[in-house]
Amino acid sequence: MPLGDPEPELVSAPLARFCTRCGASLASGAIQCACFSEQRETGASLDQKQYSSDLKAVRSAMWLYFTLLLVSLSFAIWARANDGTWSVSADLISSSVSTAVVAFWSFAALRVVIEPLRARFNLAWLLAAMLLATPTYVAAHFTVEWLVALGIQDVNYLLIFQEEGYGLGWAVLLVCVQPAIVEEVAFRGVVQGSLNGVLGSRQALWVSALMFAILHLSIPSLPHLLALGLVLGWFRNRTNSLVPGMFLHFTHNLLVILHEAGEIPWV
Repeated sequence: MPLGDPEPELVSAPLARFCTRCGASLASGAIQCACFSEQRETGASLDQKQYSSDLKAVRSAMWLYFTLLLVSLSFAIWARANDGTWSVSADLISSSVSTAVVAFWSFAALRVVIEPLRARFNLAWLLAAMLLATPTYVAAHFTVEWLVALGIQDVNYLLIFQEEGYGLGWAVLLVCVQPAIVEEVAFRGVVQGSLNGVLGSRQALWVSALMFAILHLSIPSLPHLLALGLVLGWFRNRTNSLVPGMFLHFTHNLLVILHEAGEIPWV
């Protein structure tokens, strides 16, 4: 090259850029790869599917609740048609129908029910549940006593069982065992479990507890049933299991029967 001639200008080729996610080369001037947009669309699609699934579960839970409410109303009307007297035979039929309804819905919503039934928890929660049943029972007992003083008729379940020829075992089965299992699966399993995905755990706790109280069709008993439902729902959230709540529910109702049998003299 002759002296004095200018040096040729070197033009550097633009560096190739690649997507950090999929490795594809980026077009000139591109900021991101198309895979980012696809991922957002896929994520939105998954969110929509999850929401639709949760909404479907809530609809199913509401159908379960109103079916159980219809059963309760039907047998309440039946009792009123028979001079308003509560009978063991009617309760046996009502319990059987409710159990069948909950069993059917539990099979349909198996994932919502099976997870809290299989969940592991510290066994100390069972002891805590049985101990906590005492204050819940005492609160319910004095609420009922106050209502009786106001003129509300009290119901002695054990006496009715005995008058109709049923023993203590039947009373424990229908008043303690059946509600502890069936109502916990229905309310803390299907209803609260389904509402958790849409409302969140706190709102689902309150809604399911209120629904639980209303189902018993007793306005005077609504406050302590709501309180019991909140305690049972809290155990469900705290342990992720239905079993401790079942123990609490069973013990609470058993204390009612034992009191009627004269085995609890301190209340």
